[in-house]
Amino acid sequence: MAAHEALTQGLIDQVANAGIAVIGLLASPGHRTYWPFMLAAIPFFLIARHYDQLAGGRLPDYLRFGSARTWFGRSAMNDYWLFMINAICVPPLAALLINMLPEVGRIARDLVGTSLYLGAPSWAGTPLAVLMALVLFVADDFARYILHWAEHRVPLLWRFHKIHHSATELNLVTAERHHPVAVIWFRFGSLVIVGSVNWLFLVLFGRSEEHTSELQSPDHL
Repeated sequence: MAAHEALTQGLIDQVANAGIAVIGLLASPGHRTYWPFMLAAIPFFLIARHYDQLAGGRLPDYLRFGSARTWFGRSAMNDYWLFMINAICVPPLAALLINMLPEVGRIARDLVGTSLYLGAPSWAGTPLAVLMALVLFVADDFARYILHWAEHRVPLLWRFHKIHHSATELNLVTAERHHPVAVIWFRFGSLVIVGSVNWLFLVLFGRSEEHTSELQSPDHL
């Protein structure tokens, strides 16, 4: 009975997470549908709509924002289903993979979770923090390119990634049209990059907070 209740609660939590993920489409800068991005796209939308009207509605349906097929056609339904499936299934699948590889999970948590501490006032660490942010930005962007490049070149990865290119109509959710395996592939790739950059800066410049607190404890004075 306890197992059944735990499973039920787990499913409820994941459905709730899916709802949060829907809100995150507009609220998270990690999505192409982040609301400032959408505001910036309004002028282009108006230009496309004007062109559509001048063309007498001859643009293909996937470029016509007011078309019912764009929002309620089979392709759009597949977009919505894939987004919800990923929001519900990917987090527990990723956690399961980490639990199956405990040593990898421990190393990843250590690398991503360890904070950089220089034992100096915050203003003194600002240049290093800015440098780390820039390196993370460049490394993450390059990693996304390499991961995406591999999805187009490696046959096994392409089998999952081609779903992203299979839409016949485009809407706001089409950018999130991914196979769960492709989502996990990208998340683990980003995890490796973030962890590696953290590790590099810790080795070159930093000390862990735990080590620093030991040095500052009364036993070491």
